[in-house]
Formats: sequence, C-alpha cells, structure tokens
Amino acid sequence: MSGPRRVVGVLPALVLALALLVAACSGAPPPVVGQVPVPAPAPTPQLEPDPTELRIGVDDLGIGFNPHRVADDTPIARALAPLVLPSAFRPGPDGEPRLDTTVVTSARVTDTEPYTVSYEIAAAATWSDNAPVAAEDFVYLWQQMRSQPGVVGAAGYRAISDVRSRAGGKAVDVVFDRPFPAWQTLFDHLLPAHLLKDAPGSWGGGLTDSIPVSAGPFTVRVVDRVRGQVTLARNDRYWGTPSVPDQIVFQAAEATSLIDRVRSGDVQATQFRATGDDLAALATAGPGLTVRALPEPAVVQLALRSDDGPLADLRVRQAVASAIDRSALREVGADGGPSEDLPADAFARAPSQADYRSTLPADSPAAQRDLGESARLLTKAGYTRGEDGQWSRAGQPLVLRLAAPPQVAPFGRLVSTLGTQLRAAGIASVVVADGGSTPFQPGRGPASTTTAVVPTPAPTPTTAGPPRQTPARTPGQGPTGASAGATSSTTTTVPPTPDSPSDLAVADIAVVALPVGTDPITDLASVIGCPGGRAPMTSGRTVTDPAVDLAASDDAPRLPGATAAAPSTPAAPTSTSAPTSVAPPASATGAAPTSTDAPAAPTESAEADPDAIEELSEPQASEALTPTGYCDPALQSLLDAASAGAVSPDTALALAEPTLWTALPAIPLFQAASVLVGPTERTDVVIGPLPESPFAGADRWMPPPPTQRGDDGIN
Repeated sequence: MSGPRRVVGVLPALVLALALLVAACSGAPPPVVGQVPVPAPAPTPQLEPDPTELRIGVDDLGIGFNPHRVADDTPIARALAPLVLPSAFRPGPDGEPRLDTTVVTSARVTDTEPYTVSYEIAAAATWSDNAPVAAEDFVYLWQQMRSQPGVVGAAGYRAISDVRSRAGGKAVDVVFDRPFPAWQTLFDHLLPAHLLKDAPGSWGGGLTDSIPVSAGPFTVRVVDRVRGQVTLARNDRYWGTPSVPDQIVFQAAEATSLIDRVRSGDVQATQFRATGDDLAALATAGPGLTVRALPEPAVVQLALRSDDGPLADLRVRQAVASAIDRSALREVGADGGPSEDLPADAFARAPSQADYRSTLPADSPAAQRDLGESARLLTKAGYTRGEDGQWSRAGQPLVLRLAAPPQVAPFGRLVSTLGTQLRAAGIASVVVADGGSTPFQPGRGPASTTTAVVPTPAPTPTTAGPPRQTPARTPGQGPTGASAGATSSTTTTVPPTPDSPSDLAVADIAVVALPVGTDPITDLASVIGCPGGRAPMTSGRTVTDPAVDLAASDDAPRLPGATAAAPSTPAAPTSTSAPTSVAPPASATGAAPTSTDAPAAPTESAEADPDAIEELSEPQASEALTPTGYCDPALQSLLDAASAGAVSPDTALALAEPTLWTALPAIPLFQAASVLVGPTERTDVVIGPLPESPFAGADRWMPPPPTQRGDDGIN
C-alpha cells in the first residue's frame, strides 16, 4: 500500500517544478503590484512623396474640349487632345503625319476602285473604362464630321462614302468616293463612341466640362472652372509607354499672374494670347525666361454668312468689304501682341507657313476701304440711303448681326470697331454675342456651349437679286438614282441633317478663328466647300467643269513662286463604284441625304444642259453647312479635283484664291498667335509643327522634384 501513496505525493511536486520552469523560460519578471503599464512608443510615420506634377499656365479654359468643333478650337483644347485622345496619325517633327503604332499598327491603301484605306487597330488599345478602341469610334467620328455644323476639317470626311468594320471591330476599311491622297490627315483624336453616340446633344455638350474617358497617357481627373484648373492624372490602363509625370495641372490666370508664376517656378511653362502691354512686362521680367512667339493653327477672319440674310447677296458682301478698314481691325484685334506681325492676305495658308504668299488682288473690294464703292454696290443691290444716313430697302433697314464667340477671345475685341466702321458707311449693326469683346473671368467661361441671344430679324429682300448659292430644301426630295437596297450589317449610314445649319446661325458677320495648317485644300474646302461634299454628287452636274479643265491644262495659272504642274494622268474625282451604305430617309428638316447615293456616270459625249448648269447653284445638302454657309459648285469641283490628285494644290489655289477675294465668304485678318514662356533651363518646352500644341509632348517632360508629405496628406 505504500507504493500508490508515494506516487500521489510526487505529483504535486512535479506540477510545481514545471510551473517554475515555464516562468524561467519566459524571462518576464512578475508584475509589481500597483505598477502602471508603459505603452510602446508609436512607430515613426513613413513619408511618401507627392505625385510628380507638371503645372502649365494658360489664359483661359475655353467653353469645351471637343477638338473637332470650331467653337472649342482653343489652345487648351489643342493641348489636351494629344494627351488624352488616340489618333491614327500624329504630326512628326517635320509636320508630316506619322503613324501612331500604339493605336493603329497598320494603315495603307488596299484598293483603288473604290479608293479604300484599311486600318488595323492595336489589340491592346482600350479606353480607360476598359471598352476597346474599335471601328465604332471611326464610324462615329466620320458621321459627326460630315453632319455636324462648325467642325474642323470636315472636307476630308465628306469624301468618305463608307466605313466598314471587320475583325471583331479591330480593323476598319474606309471607302472614299474618289482618290484622296491626304487620307493620313483623318481620324485624329478619336472620341469614345460607346459613350457619345446614343446621348442626345453629346457632340456639342458631351465634352463641355470634361473628356469622360481616355485612350492616351493621361485621363482628365477634374475640370474646376471656379479655380481655373484642369487636372490630368496618369492613365493606369494606358497600354503604351507610361507618362513621366504623375499628373499635369493646367492653371488659368491673367497674363501678369502667369508671368509671375513661371518666373517663380510655380508653373513650368505658360502659353497665353499676349497684348503689347504683356510683351512689355515680359521684356522687364528679368533673366532666366525664354519668350517665344507661338503662331497658332488658326486665322482670325470675318465669316460672312452667305446662305441666308442680307449677305446672301454678293453685292452686299462686297459693299461690307469696301466699308471696313482691315488694317484698323488688325490693330485693335492684335492689340500689339504677336499676331500684329502676322497679317493674313490669303485664304488657304497661314502667314507663318513657309509656302505662304499674299493672294489679295488689287481690285478686290477688301483691298482697301472705299466708302464710295460701298455706297455704289448697295445702291446696285436695291438699297437707298435715307436722310439719317442709314441704308434700307423697301422700308426695311439694313441691319447686320455681329458676333464674337468666346472661341476667338480675346481677338474678338475688334467687333466694336467693326460696328463703328459699318455705322460710318450707313450700315446698322447689333452685337448678338460678344464673348471676345466682353471677356469672361479668366479660367471660367460660360456654362453652356451656346450663347443665348435674341436675334434681330434680318431684313427681307423684296427686289430681284442674284440667286442664292444655297436654296431652301424641298422636303422629301432626293436625287435621282437613290439607292434603296439593303446592305451588309458591317456597313454604316450617314445621319440626317441637323436642324441648325451653322453654329453661327445667329450672326451675319462673326469674328472667328478658322483652322489652317494641315492640308491646304482640305482646310479651304472645310471653310468654303459646298454641303454634301462634291458638287457633281449633290447638284446633278453631268457636264465637264471648265475650271477643272483649265487647272489641268498647261495654261493653268500658278501661285507666286509655285512650280508644281498638274499630273499628266489625272485621277477622276468621281466615284469609281457605288458606295455600299444604305441611304437613310429624309431628315426632319427636309434634307434628302445624298452622300451615299451613286451618282449618274458622266459620259464623254454629254452636252451642256442649261437645266443641269442651273442646278449647280442649288445643291441638295445631306450635310451641315460650313462656318460661312458659302457654296460655289464650280469651285467645289476644282477643290475636289485637287484633293483627288488630278490638279496640283498650287494650281488649284491659284484659281481659287482670286475667286474668293471677289466672292468674299470670309475676310481674312491675321493669324492667331500666343507667346510661349518657360525657364531658360527647360529644353523640353519646344515649338513643334503648326497644328501641334507645344504641350503635346508633356507626357515626356521631367517634372520638378516632388515635395514630402506625411500620411495625413499635409505638406
């Protein structure tokens, strides 16, 4: 019995020994009764750098960011577009288009009958919301560019008869109605069709306050019009080379503030439309700054509305041109800034371009101010001058509506001087939009894309005059030979005509900056071309155009210094086969879409038909008017022949420019220009080809060193 009792006595001893062993291994002294525990010291916060940031100064944010609208064609919109939107081609250092293989891996002419260009879209190309960059983006841009009013470079898109999708939307075949050698200038700054195509008013309003998605190195993070800022952030879904800076902030301010900010290093570069006072301030800003004149790809002009109102009469347009002093308007508009050195005396080329030549004839009504000639022309047009010195016709005073949209600010300040000059000639005027005369607060701009006005009724002509170049449309009437057959689902259609024929519909004379600098023929046709594209397709023309014949002959005139001759085997500017798109029904405005209809094939034995020639002045429009509403079918035929390569551009311009100085759909004044200011040590702030913003390559700029901040985000 002693054995079990001895085992029971040993167990408590073992338990006690084990407890002591555990306590010894822990190494922690037993707590002292009443002692307060001391908390462990807080870890030192880890500092992280701010995002690297470029700051660029501008003088205004404009009213929108759609790079394809004349109303939005401002320096800030030109700067954002290459950083945010994808393009098939981009300007190279020499200004020639270079394929952007990040977006399009291949683009080439794949057929000549019909003339077809095929694009292969990069498989990785996507918008920042993960939607693919696809054929629908090409289709959307084509449809809008040929149907919306007031767009930049519409003529090239009007030469396209069809856009076809294949390879699941990652390949595009673009079919032209004629050879179009300048096809590389098309499809830049594609827009996200998947967001815009079904949204009413998206073309004019969808990009007013931002660009919703990106397919470039940056996305638009925020547009703050109150603070005058546009902030771009690196696009994490961009499949190309990542940008160097994390973000770019465009800061709008007045010129004096911008000069101070670039001098202090708050901004790395700035662009603004300077006055003489601004240039004087820059001259005294001290060393360390590089100041350069920066010609812009736009010419400030007086756009005379030629399709309606009193200026539809050629004699009245010529009278207005004789009544104004272009030199005085230039002086007021440029206000001593860099534009003062760039007077424009040509329609198709800008003064800063190497091949620019003045084309102003001495006998043009715009050559010099002549109030006597102005009075003679108004009298010939049926107007009489009353005792009060004002012109009227059939009891209706001659009143012209003047506009200076915000797009042209601050050059629009000349609108008041224009009104004074017209008043001296007995022509009354009323300003219906003065965004350039009364500038809005820098960096803000109007909330909407249109200016609300109460237009003054235009006088109604009651006496006979020359026929208008663009007549009223007949509802439901279309051209003969309209295609009614169905086509493959891979083809597309041209949308109906919009209700508004022009962004400038409220004005008879608008001070606008009209685009130049890409292809001169396309630029010119986009400003003064006929709606619906080529005259033979829209006017029923079946006879040979003598202007085209002259242009192709050895006796064709040449611009000063021009040596190019017409090709010996000109390509016909007419379609070689019927387009495959379905022609949509007539629009609500009564316009019969015609651009996808196959025109009647001209025959060599066709004789001049008086009815057909009369129809040349009455084209049926399936697309919106140009900014001026002007249309001369004979001139359109000449431009079509030049764009197709049948006539050299210099030859075509030598014929076209004198005609325009007589017809006066617009009156050129001067080339828009800014100043580019940056620190002398920054070598990446460069001036590139004319159409390109100096900030187009800002994604490769080296930002200043970032500051340090804590986890609370406070510097």
